[in-house]
Amino acid sequence: MSQAVKRGLKLILGADALVESTWRTTRRVVRVSLNVIGFSVSSVCVANTFFNVVGYPASISGGSMRPCLNHTSHYPTLDWLRLNLDWVFVNVWSARHWNQFERGDIVVFLSPKDPNDFVIKRLIAFEGDVILRPEGELEVPKGHIWVEGDNSRNSIDSKHYGPVPLGLVFAKATHVIWPPQNWKKIQPSLENHVDKDIREIDSGHCMIISHL
Repeated sequence: MSQAVKRGLKLILGADALVESTWRTTRRVVRVSLNVIGFSVSSVCVANTFFNVVGYPASISGGSMRPCLNHTSHYPTLDWLRLNLDWVFVNVWSARHWNQFERGDIVVFLSPKDPNDFVIKRLIAFEGDVILRPEGELEVPKGHIWVEGDNSRNSIDSKHYGPVPLGLVFAKATHVIWPPQNWKKIQPSLENHVDKDIREIDSGHCMIISHL
């Protein structure tokens, strides 16, 4: 024990035995505190790595993905925990390579309008695909995708801000994990987004007949 610290404690406490006891107690408290801090920091680092590399659960706000997500409200008395909403697993690992994506997947990306806002929509078309809309044809440019909400009348998506850069897409929603009665794996689907069959035009590119 440091002699300076010992002298200071002795002046305050006035007894050698009490000084030794206080010092031992202080060392134990400091040791335990450092262990707790170290464990907490390690846990945060592990959790942060898992979230950034593998994925994490997330609640879905709004009605743009109805009827697939948030079709009905659940447990309204637990809205302060956001348990009145659907929760999905945001699979970051699945977004490592674009060959793992399919038309009809539900993707998560940074909003082209607000980089602080995360958006969830359905992937409708890849680069090179042609979107046929009432105002004419639009070819999805290289390095972009076309996304739309399932509830087209209540969705701000590519119909409003155009194709989304691939660099903004960081995950896809792979499972519904809340509420329990809706647990399921989310399957790729374009059922609510095409008026006719998708027609291949060349080299794997497709013409998509998009809703209004």
